[in-house]
Amino acid sequence: MLILDRVDGFTALTYWTGITCFWLRVAHALGMISGLARMPVRPILFAAGWLCCLIMAYSVFAAI
Repeated sequence: MLILDRVDGFTALTYWTGITCFWLRVAHALGMISGLARMPVRPILFAAGWLCCLIMAYSVFAAI
């Protein structure tokens, strides 16, 4: 997100993607710590967080 700020690429999509990514990572960590995130919840949380990272990376390259 720091790179996105430097290239002035913030949009509504990146704003909500950042918030979603944060809460998905929190849910993934809590699920791992508590042991409640089992198959298929754990990989879904991880993949959704990874998708957020890909959207942010695309936004950086699209802003350049």
